Amino acid sequence: MLSWFQSKGSSPFSPRVDLEDIHAWREHVLSVILLVAVVLGSVVAVPSLVLAMKESLWLVVAIDVIALIWLVSIWRTRAISFRARAWNFCALLYLLGLSFVVRVGPTGQIYLLAFPLMAALLLGLRPALFALALNAVTLMGVGYLSKADFSVPGLEAHPLLKWVVITINFIFVDGVITISSAVLLDGLERSLGRRRDSEELFRTTFENAQVGVARLDIEGRWLEVNHKLCEITGYRHDELLKLRFHDITHPEDLGADVAGTRELMNGKVQSLDREKRYIRKDGESIWVHIRTSLIRTPLGEPKYLVAVATDMSERKQAEEALHKLAFYDPLTQLPNRRLLLDRLGHALAGSARSQHLGAIMFIDLDNFKTLNDTQGHDVGDRLLAEAALRLQHSVRQGDTVARLGGDEFVVMLENLPADGLVAAQVEAVAEKILATLGRPYHLEPMTGSGRQSANDYHCTASIGVTLFGAQTDNVDELLKQADLAMYRAKDSGRNTIRFFDPDMQASVNARVALESDLRDALQTGQFLLHYQPQLIGEDLRLAGVPASRDLFQLFC
Repeated sequence: MLSWFQSKGSSPFSPRVDLEDIHAWREHVLSVILLVAVVLGSVVAVPSLVLAMKESLWLVVAIDVIALIWLVSIWRTRAISFRARAWNFCALLYLLGLSFVVRVGPTGQIYLLAFPLMAALLLGLRPALFALALNAVTLMGVGYLSKADFSVPGLEAHPLLKWVVITINFIFVDGVITISSAVLLDGLERSLGRRRDSEELFRTTFENAQVGVARLDIEGRWLEVNHKLCEITGYRHDELLKLRFHDITHPEDLGADVAGTRELMNGKVQSLDREKRYIRKDGESIWVHIRTSLIRTPLGEPKYLVAVATDMSERKQAEEALHKLAFYDPLTQLPNRRLLLDRLGHALAGSARSQHLGAIMFIDLDNFKTLNDTQGHDVGDRLLAEAALRLQHSVRQGDTVARLGGDEFVVMLENLPADGLVAAQVEAVAEKILATLGRPYHLEPMTGSGRQSANDYHCTASIGVTLFGAQTDNVDELLKQADLAMYRAKDSGRNTIRFFDPDMQASVNARVALESDLRDALQTGQFLLHYQPQLIGEDLRLAGVPASRDLFQLFC
């Protein structure tokens, strides 16, 4: 029979039922007990029947046959309810006990002992208490009235007292076993009920959570995943369960992820919080915030991991937008002054370490204001955007092109060799930029009718250049030098290049000093106004005494 169950892929002792449901558990226990009772009852009944028939004990034969038929009927009949089958089995135990108490003697107490215990196991506490009470009445009444063959030393002359003592002792032992079992099972039922409610709450929360939740084994394989995590990663539930977290983690984030998980396993951290990227099924990278906790066994061994994943796509997009607003020009998407100053500071530090040189080019578009005023700001903006693209294509990948504002751009060249050819190299790049910016711009201004008309516009540039190296440490001074060189280029006729030299700074300083001295002299009354008479004719007649008007205007 056991081989038959094994051929079915199951056995009475390894059921395919939810044993966390107390009702399913009790039904399974009843099925197992009935099966064992049928097998063992058949084995015991055969020799018992043979002996009883030899001795002409036809009442015993009848009891055995009826009991066996009743037992098989309970076992095979599934049409009636579980409680009806359980009560039938308990009634059978009671009647067998009753008959054996009357006909056999003390052996019958075994069946009576099983009656309330089975009631507690299969039906609960109240039926068990009823069975105990019925047992007490049966032992006391039937035993006393039938004068059953029970012997208690010292009480043979007092039959009533004897059966009181027998009943009390029997009910005491039977009650302890029965009530203990009933209370234990009642507590188990309540505990399983709370656990089932808790698991239902967890399952509902797990499936409807607005964050991705997963359970993983210690090797990183997904054991359980909710719908939100599938939505985040783009994988179906069954596809994700075939993978490990390594398989969908961005390669650049995997090392830190594995190292953090190892620290979690070793107990160095209680939980792991990190931002990382998942590779979705469609190949897109997506930022998530992951919080991972480790669940351990009662012995402290790692059991499994619980991970909570929050989609950070919108937050990352907002951060990128804010970063662009803070560090990039919205029209040309070039770095703005703030980012340029930051990069220039890093470039100066790098030059000090590597002993390489760099260059700053200050670029101003010639006559841009005229174009802006005559053609409109829309055309001017498109020209600036086109100029920005041309500048980016004129320099190397690692060089910086920035827009300071208006029509002013800055190009920063880095990692130039510290030799005598560096100036020629920078000048070649500047010439390339001049040629690129000097090509016609094919722009389409809006006409009054709403249609666009294509026109070519020409716009040259003036470029001021200054070099920097290991001895340079002032960012503002560098930009000022390049600005001075750019204005010298404009003074030289525009569309040209000028390198900064110290004489430029000296000339500017002298002019600034002269203007300051003149203002101070005017404020302190250090100027004297002289009149020069104008004489006319041979007789030198006085025609007037004008003041030095030109000099006065100059000083004002």
